Amino acid sequence: MSRAEVDDLFAYLKRLPAIAQKTPQPELQFPFNQRPLLAVWRALYFTEGEYKPDTTQTAQWNRGAYLVNGLGHCAACHTPRNTLGGLKDKLNLSGATIPVLNWFAPALNNHPLHGLGKWTEDDIAQYLQTGMNRHAATYGPMSEVIAHSLQFASTADTKAMAVYLKSLPAQAPSEKESTGLGQRTLQPLMVRGANIYTNTCAECHGKQGEGKANQFPALAGNVNVIAPNPVNAIRMVLNGGFSPSTQGAPYPHGMPPYRVELSNNDIAAVVTYIRRSWGNNASGVASIEVDKQRGKQ
Repeated sequence: MSRAEVDDLFAYLKRLPAIAQKTPQPELQFPFNQRPLLAVWRALYFTEGEYKPDTTQTAQWNRGAYLVNGLGHCAACHTPRNTLGGLKDKLNLSGATIPVLNWFAPALNNHPLHGLGKWTEDDIAQYLQTGMNRHAATYGPMSEVIAHSLQFASTADTKAMAVYLKSLPAQAPSEKESTGLGQRTLQPLMVRGANIYTNTCAECHGKQGEGKANQFPALAGNVNVIAPNPVNAIRMVLNGGFSPSTQGAPYPHGMPPYRVELSNNDIAAVVTYIRRSWGNNASGVASIEVDKQRGKQ
């Protein structure tokens, strides 16, 4: 960040009313509770300094790069990490499973299947400000980002972020497919999943997974559906969810939970079906993967 904007941020924080609250006891376990280790981590992964504009790019592109890589810190979720928690810079914004939260953050580059290759700059800007567009609707951690932050960004800033993101070269997620179910297992799952989808999902998402623009997200070609880690689709069927209420879309449609109506085998079947239909060609899902998520929210 620029020093001027850091100063502005600090000035804003100083104006917030004081609240008396006892500091909670640290809950980090050894060795993560050893503060001197932060010095080692910073030496490996932190580079001090302000963003330096790329003189070969436009002012709009540089503004987008500044917001995406600085204040937006998009890489914190959308870039894979190594065993020490450092970001893998060579895989920047190529998609990753978010540690602890266990959601998959898709690629933010121009990859045609797993990224923003099919989205226009206007699609991206609309999504950042409203939480939905003709391709997708946001759920999970990204809903909080849009509800509490990005919906208040200016149109110029979200458009600048879109310009920057569309300039990133295509790079697929580095994660491997979660499982490799054999054809003898996939075939009955697909049959069962097709029946469940027709009776439970097609009314909103369409018979061919086409969805309804700016209402119900399409499942055909949806980056969250075909991600190498199927956790997003599993959790949405299990727990349901709502896109954030934003200024541009104050009354979003929600997804009801099906954890009571559908068994682990049922959910595995319908998620397998949507991941392998209408041109989607992702791996199938085993019931054990659903069971792992059933106890989580």
